[in-house]
Amino acid sequence: MLVVTLFFAMLADPNPVAVAEEAYKKQDYAGAAKVVGAWVKINPDSPDGLSLLGAAEFMRGDMKAALEAWDHQVKVHKASYAPHWQRGIALYYAGRYKEGREQFEAYQAVDGNDVENSVWKLMCEAREEGRGLAKGRKAMLPIGLDRRVPMMEVLDLFAGKSTIEKVKAQTAQAPKNQGDKPKFYEALYLGLFEDLQGHADAATGHFKRAMELEPASVYMREVGRVHHDLAKAGKLPWKGAAALP
Repeated sequence: MLVVTLFFAMLADPNPVAVAEEAYKKQDYAGAAKVVGAWVKINPDSPDGLSLLGAAEFMRGDMKAALEAWDHQVKVHKASYAPHWQRGIALYYAGRYKEGREQFEAYQAVDGNDVENSVWKLMCEAREEGRGLAKGRKAMLPIGLDRRVPMMEVLDLFAGKSTIEKVKAQTAQAPKNQGDKPKFYEALYLGLFEDLQGHADAATGHFKRAMELEPASVYMREVGRVHHDLAKAGKLPWKGAAALP
């Protein structure tokens, strides 16, 4: 009888983190943040709660709230620091470029074959006072082999060794069994590249295309959407300006 009572009590009062996760999966980011935020107030060191709260707030475009959660997460759960590339992206959009660069440098030990990590580190460095694009290119994180088409060409593009046309040519040669993934990566990273050059209109076109190529359940698709939304609202820290030379 006691077991039955506890069972129905659990149904009546489900795990708030699980409830928030369901809301997050449905792109109800405000609902997810509200539910898990209340949980974190009671359980301030919950790793799952802090991780989800940061993600929900990031997807809402609130970098301050996202980083309040993630900064605390990596402080109290030190093992979560190096793998936390999501925090690095949020640091970029918060204008905390030095910390973003350091986050991506730490992630390199987790995965040395991820072009995205090298690119985001460069973007942070390109906007970091006292560093800039030229210094960033000289210090790009080395990548072994990223098998995703056209990511190795994207790496060369950001390094100043390739062109937009060559990236598109690589995408056109992608195996058909890769579906729209190569087109998505091309669109997303050409958007980021154009933005780094200060070409806001061109960047917008690429981000819109990227959003059409992947569902909202894909994290990096949503990163492009967040960038687009922040740019449209005039909330990017660099206000559409090009990277430092």
